[in-house]
Amino acid sequence: MPGTTTTPPLPSSPAGSVTGTVTSRIALVVFPAPEMKGRTVVSADHGTHVTVECYIAGQVQYRNGTPDSTWLRVTVAGKKGYVPIGQIDTGGDAKAQVPACQ
Repeated sequence: MPGTTTTPPLPSSPAGSVTGTVTSRIALVVFPAPEMKGRTVVSADHGTHVTVECYIAGQVQYRNGTPDSTWLRVTVAGKKGYVPIGQIDTGGDAKAQVPACQ
């Protein structure tokens, strides 16, 4: 129909995981461990869809002035790594949506 736009569906996620969206205003760096050091696994721009697999405690980051040690294990462009929880929007509480990492 002319003048009608449709939003493409979000990619499906493997069982036990959810799709999230990068909220970081600058390129999000995905790290090999739940800490801000080590070589970059991959980076993802604002709005990129990622698969969130699980959560884990790691290096403390500040979210809205509050310390938070929760990191998410994500898959971006086929590569796995960790990002602070505040950088991904899952549409809910990611810790309630995915299991703890093993």
